[in-house]
Amino acid sequence: MKLRPLERDTPAGLGEDYSIRLGKGEIARIKLERLNDHDAWIDWVFVPPSHRGEGLAGRLMNAVLADADQEGVNVSLEPRACAGLAQAKLEAWYHAFGFRDSGRRGDFGPIFVRHAAVAAQRLAA
Repeated sequence: MKLRPLERDTPAGLGEDYSIRLGKGEIARIKLERLNDHDAWIDWVFVPPSHRGEGLAGRLMNAVLADADQEGVNVSLEPRACAGLAQAKLEAWYHAFGFRDSGRRGDFGPIFVRHAAVAAQRLAA
């Protein structure tokens, strides 16, 4: 599999749009919103069904989290399974990146957060 370039909307630092162009009209993408100097919210993560299982979402998430860690930014999201994916499997995927249930709930379920300080401790270990 050819490694496709990762694109972002900013040349450095935490951006709001991370993507990998896959072909005509197809794109894998993470969209997020910077809430303040210390917090960001992932609006959505999407990989076209024909490209799932290729590690694209993980590549994008690693880029987002590396930039967030570099700036000391906590990242939150509300995991919502779709397209036949089980909610428990999706939540386990986020847990593997250091996200934890915040104890708060959104419109669709639990809100997960990944604290920058926790991420820095994990990297140092």
